[in-house]
Amino acid sequence: MAKKTPKYLTLPETCRRLNRHRSTVTRLISSGKLKAIKSKASPQGRVLVVIESVEAYQKLQADEQVAG
Repeated sequence: MAKKTPKYLTLPETCRRLNRHRSTVTRLISSGKLKAIKSKASPQGRVLVVIESVEAYQKLQADEQVAG
């Protein structure tokens, strides 16, 4: 049986993947550069970041470094 690939990353996982501080990732979510949802499974409404938006942001950053 194939292992399922997660569709979402937690906020700490996103921070590690992007090598950015929590406040920076939160700002990227607020500005719409990263897409996220609030999970209703936890009482605090855990933030889950859509992995495709993280990958798109990483690609954009890499392209800007090459062009810069």
